[in-house]
Amino acid sequence: MTDNGLVLFAKAPVPGRVKSRLIPHLAPEQACALYQAFVRDSLDRFHPKLPHRRYLACYPSSCDPFFKSLRGEQGVELLEQAGSDLGERMAGVVRDLLGRGLRQIVLVGADSPTLPAERLDQAFQALRRRPVVIGPSRDGGYYLIGMSRWIPHLFRGIAWGTDGVMSQTTQVLNRAGMQWEMLPGWFDVDDQASLEELRRELSRDHPPRPPHQGNSRKDFGSHRSGSLPLKGARPGDSSLRTRHDASFTARPAGLEFTRKLLYLFNMDIVSPQLEAYIDELLPADDDILKEMEREARKRQFPIVGPQVGRLLRQLAMLTGALRVFEMGSGFGYSAYWFLKGMPVEGRIVLTDDSQDNLDKARSYLGRGGFMSRATFEHGDALELVERYPGPFDVIFNDIDKDRYPEAFRKALPRLRPGGLLISDNVLWFGSVVSDSLEPDVQGIRDYNRLISKGEEVFSAIIPIRDGLSVSVKV
Repeated sequence: MTDNGLVLFAKAPVPGRVKSRLIPHLAPEQACALYQAFVRDSLDRFHPKLPHRRYLACYPSSCDPFFKSLRGEQGVELLEQAGSDLGERMAGVVRDLLGRGLRQIVLVGADSPTLPAERLDQAFQALRRRPVVIGPSRDGGYYLIGMSRWIPHLFRGIAWGTDGVMSQTTQVLNRAGMQWEMLPGWFDVDDQASLEELRRELSRDHPPRPPHQGNSRKDFGSHRSGSLPLKGARPGDSSLRTRHDASFTARPAGLEFTRKLLYLFNMDIVSPQLEAYIDELLPADDDILKEMEREARKRQFPIVGPQVGRLLRQLAMLTGALRVFEMGSGFGYSAYWFLKGMPVEGRIVLTDDSQDNLDKARSYLGRGGFMSRATFEHGDALELVERYPGPFDVIFNDIDKDRYPEAFRKALPRLRPGGLLISDNVLWFGSVVSDSLEPDVQGIRDYNRLISKGEEVFSAIIPIRDGLSVSVKV
């Protein structure tokens, strides 16, 4: 067994907490999905046939479902990142692996998806000559650091996340009289400019194939710590599994996850220019709605946004809705819009599996003068709806997407004839036309077939935001 260790450092993919500098150029869920693609493509470069032990250093915990799925798919060993900052976490991993008897350890980040695999080989070769090797990135940090011995203080006193990381690290090495070797530079993808450079580089290599042309499939793995952002759904898309090649190459070969995800990101349901035009036409909302939208942006919390909100209000007005049931309410944003369009005697039931969200909904709806017209139910929406025989004038569905078919079956008997079943995110940022087998995408596809092919409802899918379906019970 080799005594070399190759370690990829990664964070749990939570929208708004990874690749945050790509927001708002990308929506939080887009940035999160792209980060997952980077991690997967990076691990694909760490092919098991290469002469290194492979590790994935996980933050904040290896118990995250994303990391567990990678262990099963890739056969990579999971390590914990422990410490108050990145330096302490890297130092802890190095100490751990040196203590296990490894002689050469190389740490890389997941921010450089096009990093040539030959750089990894060069790093281990350099460690035969020098005790430390560093690969500088253009933003002033480094994309790789390796060592063949424990060096106290190497990771201390560094201003992590700044353009001084590389210079401060080399100063520590020079003060200690330590010999080190520098690899050729590379770039991290962490802002809009570097993302555009990534697109150009991948296009020069070869253009991405449309997602439906794939032959083999593998899911990103649904990560439920985050959900849809204010700007609309941006899910992780299932993609082709990279064909591994044990030979090193300087070209950005493979990268199938990243390539195909960027392809989907170009599939704007409504062009950004038209979206901006529509937003500019919208009159100012009341202060409470504005406050709710600010909270959604701050928390990276999923809400339908004002365009869909106005449509929900209009549908409530057109139907004269007196009874509305929401399957998935968050902190009450969509319910607030419904209530603005309902008669004063109208009532709405909000459901959510977070008591904190419901408490916030109570506060917002109470301040809006709607408290006496709302019922708040904590728990699973599909279980809660069974307590209400109906009939309802409107049922709004915004639960986990893989459960949409079940939501249809439970909602329909509780609608009056002529009542509306409204579902959000039915285009799931274009992934419904990809080759994805991810459960959320499959659930939406099945749901769309149910509402389109059956005789129980007459439906239309409106390409607003991330797609809204409106089904009339016949």
